[in-house]
This record gives sequence, C-alpha cells and structure tokens, in this order.
Amino acid sequence: MLANYLQCKERFRVVHIDGLRPADELCIPIGFGNFWHLCEERFANNEEWVDDLKQYAIEVGLQYPKEQVEISRLYNACKVEFPIYVNYWAEHKEVLARTPLLQEKKFLVPLTLPSGRVVKLRGKWDSIDLIEDREIFLQENKSKTSVQIYKIEKQLLYDLQVMTYLIAIENELEKTGTLPGVPKDKIPSNFILSGVRYNVVLRALSGGLGSIKKCRKTKSKPAESSRAFYQRLATTIEKHQDQYFKRWRVDITKADRDRFSHTTLLPILENLCDDYEWWAWCKLAKVDVYNGVIRREQFKKHCPQNFRLPYGLYSPVLEGGYPRIDDYINTGSTVGLQKSNNFFPELQ
Repeated sequence: MLANYLQCKERFRVVHIDGLRPADELCIPIGFGNFWHLCEERFANNEEWVDDLKQYAIEVGLQYPKEQVEISRLYNACKVEFPIYVNYWAEHKEVLARTPLLQEKKFLVPLTLPSGRVVKLRGKWDSIDLIEDREIFLQENKSKTSVQIYKIEKQLLYDLQVMTYLIAIENELEKTGTLPGVPKDKIPSNFILSGVRYNVVLRALSGGLGSIKKCRKTKSKPAESSRAFYQRLATTIEKHQDQYFKRWRVDITKADRDRFSHTTLLPILENLCDDYEWWAWCKLAKVDVYNGVIRREQFKKHCPQNFRLPYGLYSPVLEGGYPRIDDYINTGSTVGLQKSNNFFPELQ
C-alpha cells in the first residue's frame, strides 16, 4: 500500500478508498514468486512441497482459465529449479549455522506515530533467523529476471520493504522481548538485530540467463517433448548455479533503522493518515478532494511532512505505461474494474 501511495495519491485513493481496481489478471513475476514461496514454506516446515505445488497450480489454473500455458510453464519451471536451489545452499556455512526462529510468518505490528496515532504494519516475514547464537537476521526471498549486484547492495539500506519489515521486528522485540509464536528462551538476552539476508533466484524461462526454447520438429527429428525440455532446463540451471542463486548478508544497524524511520517511514505514514482523514471526510460530505481551501478549514492540524523517497518502488506512469484505473479517473467508466475491500488475501 505504501508503494502505491508514493506513486500517486489519487490513484491510491480510487483503489484503496473507493475500492475499485482492475479485474484480476495473471502477473507472471508475481505468479512465479507465489509458486516459489509455497515451496519455501513447505520445505521450511519439513512438509511435502511437490504435491502441494501441483495442487496450487491447479487452483491458479481454475482462477485464470485462459492462462493454462503460462501457468504450466511457471509450475514446471519452479518444480525443476527449486530442488537445485535447495541442494546448492544445503552445505553453505550460513545455512548450517542458522537457527530458524520464524518462517513464512504473517505479522501485524502496531506502530505509534509522533502524532499519537497508531497504525498497523502488516506483511509476511519470509524468514527470521538466529545466526551464530546471537545475531538476528531477516531473510527476504526474491525472484528476478536479472541481478545487478552493486545496485542491490547499495539500495537495500533504504529499501521500503526490507526496512519496514526490520522496524516491525524491532518493535516486537522491544515490546515483548520475543517474536510472535517464539518462546522467550529462544531469543538470547544479548541478541543483536543485525540486518537482512537477501536471497535472490533468477526466474527460469524469463528471458534472462540460461533461458531455453523447445526444439521444433525438423525433417530429421521430432519436436522436443516436454519431459526432455524440462530435463534440459535442469541441466542448464545446474550449469549456471552461481549466477542463478545469489545471497547477500547486509548489516543494517539501529542507526540505519532510526534514520529510515525518521526520514521516510514515519513522515510518510503521518501524511497517509492525514490524507485518509481528508478523503474519508470528503466521501461523506461529498466534497471535491482537490479543494485545498476547505481542507485547511476542516483539518487545521494537517501538515504535509517532508520525507526521503525509498528504493523498491515501481511506477507504470513513470515507465511510460497507462494504468487501467486511469480510464475511470478520466471518464468515470468502471468497465474492466471490480469492487474489492481485500487487496491482500495472502495476509488474511
């Protein structure tokens, strides 16, 4: 929600206040990420992941019946890549030295703003681990088409999701001395919240490194079977393992978190709360949200706060795209839109 808010207040208002959003479509990067997260969650809990992955693919297929070919590619690519990824990291020293505290855990953490208002930070921690019996690290799992190492290392210290999640962890530890569902004796008294372990996998068949295509039928040989194709994909991934699987350990100090909180998170949340109060009042009073004169009369305490823009944002407008919500903003037409009051069903 914060990422959407920082892109455009009006588009955010239409989606999250009016409850209008484009009809569901399969997003390939997010779709692969959802497949991958399911595998991570099942594997972390020592559960069978192959059958659950297949069942999930069937469910996604029912949700998007016109996207069967793409869903099949996502399912098979993930099924091939995940065991190679597990084997690749199995003997890594940090993996052997870690004690998982939480894995794939939904959270809802109250945060008190300087104004006294309380907001709830929500999300899902991929993993929180204890390293070498003292250091606590957040782990974030991401899938990408390419990896720019220098860029990632520089931006993680001011990444919107990573820093917000670390602040949520810090608040829980300071308030309760532990984390949701973790016994207090599992958290050492001298613990240090050290930073993030940023875990990246290249998405197979995404057009990046190692992407392959099925061999077509020729005069001398038949077309490549699906089984042979995905076996060849496995060989390709194994050949490029060092490029397919990357992991960074980035130390993020309390000073780093305090700076992000002071210069970015808290002022943005204060601005959002002010805007929400104004939007909600306008909806009831049937007042134009662009009428700044009335806003100053009704909400004298509202004060736009300065903030530093974080990394980790994507704006289709700035990238030259045309968000489908714009047709509604321009003409009032709701064609292609749907009403919704639940934008994050995975957090329910």
